[in-house]
Amino acid sequence: MDTAYRKLHQQTVLLVALSFVLGCNEFMIVGILSNIASDFNVNMTQVGFLVTIFALIYAICTPIITALTSHFNKYTCLIILVIIFIFSNILTGLATDFTILLVARIIAAVVSGPIVSLALAYSTVIAPMAKRSFVVSWIFSGFSIAAVFGVPLGTIISQVVGWRYVFYAIAVIACILILLIGKILPKWQPESGRIRENQFKIMKDKRVLLGSFVIMFSAGGIYVFYTYLQPFLTKVLGFESRYLSGLLFIYGVMSLFSNQLSGVIANRNGIKAMQKIYLAELMVFLSLAWFMQIQFLATLIVFVIGLFMYLINSPIMIHFLKIAESEYPSSIVLASSLNSIFFNLGIFLGSGIGGVIVSNYGIRNIPLGSMFLIFITFLLVVGLNYAIKKRPYLN
Repeated sequence: MDTAYRKLHQQTVLLVALSFVLGCNEFMIVGILSNIASDFNVNMTQVGFLVTIFALIYAICTPIITALTSHFNKYTCLIILVIIFIFSNILTGLATDFTILLVARIIAAVVSGPIVSLALAYSTVIAPMAKRSFVVSWIFSGFSIAAVFGVPLGTIISQVVGWRYVFYAIAVIACILILLIGKILPKWQPESGRIRENQFKIMKDKRVLLGSFVIMFSAGGIYVFYTYLQPFLTKVLGFESRYLSGLLFIYGVMSLFSNQLSGVIANRNGIKAMQKIYLAELMVFLSLAWFMQIQFLATLIVFVIGLFMYLINSPIMIHFLKIAESEYPSSIVLASSLNSIFFNLGIFLGSGIGGVIVSNYGIRNIPLGSMFLIFITFLLVVGLNYAIKKRPYLN
C-alpha cells in the first residue's frame, strides 16, 4: 500500500510539474509585455496579440487534436507533444523578429491544450476513484502555482538577463520532465473508436453549452484587464518597474487563493452561488474605474480582482462531470477539458477587446471592458441555473 501511494504521489507531482511548465509558458508573456515590445520595437497592442492568438489557437486545436489522437497510444502522444513544446520555447528565445516570435507562440498553443488534456486523462489511469478528484485538482493547481511564482520569476529573469532566457529555462525544465515521464508514467494504450465517436454528444446539452459560455465570458472579463496588468500598474498606477515582480507575485498569490475558494464554493451551492459572486465582481471593477487616481486603494482593488480569477473553476468542473458521468459516460475526458478550452476562448475574447480599448481609448478604460463581459457572465449564470432547475442532475 505504501509503495502504491508513493508511486501515485510521484506521478501526481510529475503531472503538476508539467501543468506548471505549461502555465509558465502561457502566463509569462503578461509579465514581460513591455520588454518584448521594446526589443522588437512594436507597440503594446501588438505584443498583447500574442496572448490573444495563443488563446484562440489553444481553444481551437485542443478538441481537434484530442479527438484525432484518441485512438493512439497516450504515452507516445504525450512524449511527442512535449518535444514539440520544447522546440517552440527554444524558437521563442531565438526569435529574431516579431513574426518568428508569433509562429513560435502558435506552435506552443497548438500542443499545450492537448498536453493538458492528456495530463488530466492520465489521472483516470494512475489514480483510484477515491483519489481522482485530488489528482485533478492538483493538476489544475499547477497553473495557479505558475501564476504565483512563474510570472514574477520570469519578470525578474527578464530584467536581469533578458526575456529570452525565460523561455530557455522553460525548455530545459521540459527536457527534464520528458525524462521523468519516460521513467514514471505508465505506457497507456489506445481507447476504442466507439468512445471517440460518441464523446462530442455532450455538447448538445443546453446545460453544458451555457456552462461553457459562462467560462468564456468570465475569463474574458478578467483578461481584458489581466492581459495589460503590467502596463496598467506602471502607466496608470505609476509604479516603477522594480516593484513589478512583487506586485505580480501578490496578484498570483490572490489567484492561488481563488482556486482554493473555488473548491469551497463548489461544496456550497456551486453554480447557484456564482450569481452573487459575479455581481460582486462587477462592483469591484466599477470601484477600480472610480478610484483609479488613488494608488493605494486602486492597488488593493487590483489584488481583489486576482481573488475572483478562478472562482468558477471547481463549480463548473463539477457541473460538467456530474452531467457527463450520469448521462454521457463516453464524454468524461472531453468534459474534463471543457474548462481549459473555453477559458482560453475567453482569454482570446478578453485580450482582443482589451487591445481594441487600449488602441482606441487608452489603457485607463480597460476596467469598463471587463465590466461589460462580467455583466454578460452574470446573465449567463442566471440562465444556467434556470436550465439546471428545469433539468436537474440525475445524481
